[in-house]
Amino acid sequence: MKRILPVSYVIPFLFLFFAIPAAGGSAPPAVKGLKVEPHGGGLRLTWCKPVKDKNLNLYYEIYRKAKNTPVTETEIVPRNRIAVFGTEGACLSYDDFTVRKGHTYSYAVIVVSKKGARSGISKSRNAEKAIASVP
Repeated sequence: MKRILPVSYVIPFLFLFFAIPAAGGSAPPAVKGLKVEPHGGGLRLTWCKPVKDKNLNLYYEIYRKAKNTPVTETEIVPRNRIAVFGTEGACLSYDDFTVRKGHTYSYAVIVVSKKGARSGISKSRNAEKAIASVP
């Protein structure tokens, strides 16, 4: 015997299935020119915004790993995120003083729009610019 579900069971399921939006809008461009250099016992990351974000309300997430190889897409996970912040000015910097002397770290910066759309991994002039050792 074929069982027919009442409409009251089907409609909430369809609403739940279709009413959860994915991250909206197109992804913002990735940061270019990320540099990491020793600074005051820590490491300083510097970069310029990929776009003017007057109306986009962008924010930035910084990821770090304690190795001398570039951060990859699979390493963009919450346990590797060390900072999240908004923007002021055309070029930005972040000082990481949680690093340990004599260790090497690599970094990535992800741009996130107000609607949750995420850029790809930041680009540096060459792979070594996003990697530095703490003197």
